[in-house]
Amino acid sequence: MKVPKAYIDFLIHFHGDRDYFECHEILEHYWKQTEPDNRSSVWVGFIQLAVAQYHYRRKNDIGAKKLVKKSIEILKQRSIELTNLGIDTIKFYMLLEGLQTSYENGDVYKNINLPITNPHILSMCKKECGNLGLEWCSDDEIIPDFILHRHLHKNHKKN
Repeated sequence: MKVPKAYIDFLIHFHGDRDYFECHEILEHYWKQTEPDNRSSVWVGFIQLAVAQYHYRRKNDIGAKKLVKKSIEILKQRSIELTNLGIDTIKFYMLLEGLQTSYENGDVYKNINLPITNPHILSMCKKECGNLGLEWCSDDEIIPDFILHRHLHKNHKKN
């Protein structure tokens, strides 16, 4: 199964350095190239999820709640595409609902890992994380300020 490189890059940042702003940038660029008029694209759902996590980690609860709700609305309608992208949809939907509950309850931010079941996708992501010196699915909650406040530095690339 062939998946877009942008999706792999998204997964690497989502699970490697937890740079949700970069996740958003990668998929937004891809979405605008492939289906810019489709506001209910699976890519828009993933973009919104990444931005929700970015906001929540920065304690912008209002933005996080709004975006996770929109993300869920889109992604719940995209089960076939999610399956084709190697996502276990049952676990994914449970994760999203739990995330929304955490946001509503004001729980402390926690890293999340998308339930990827496709061994080829996992292998590509883990290999590239290793090449970049990143740990796949790290539990490390310490995020550098550059990543935490990435929107302030969006025109400045990471080293």
